[in-house]
Amino acid sequence: MKIVRFLGKLLLLVIVVAGIALAFVYWRSSTLLAQHIDVSEPALSIPADAEAIARGEHLAVTRGCTECHAADLGGRVLVDAFPIGRLAAPNLTAGKGGVAPLDAIRM
Repeated sequence: MKIVRFLGKLLLLVIVVAGIALAFVYWRSSTLLAQHIDVSEPALSIPADAEAIARGEHLAVTRGCTECHAADLGGRVLVDAFPIGRLAAPNLTAGKGGVAPLDAIRM
């Protein structure tokens, strides 16, 4: 009978310690997620000369970007099948058109 009481008290102690540990982890993760970090962004200069555009086009073609995002990088639908869903590569350009990013994750 003493062993059963001892095991019961030990189990209760383990449950209490686990509860305190979970409460601490919850509190600590909530604190870390709620903090705000200010990051200063440096000015970004995008070259628009012919050489930079040619280099960008070369990279897009040789790295395979145009296979999924189409030749103009405007995006395209890759799969539109019922059992799988709709999988679309989004528009990578700054212009209008292409497949909207929200449509890319719509099932």
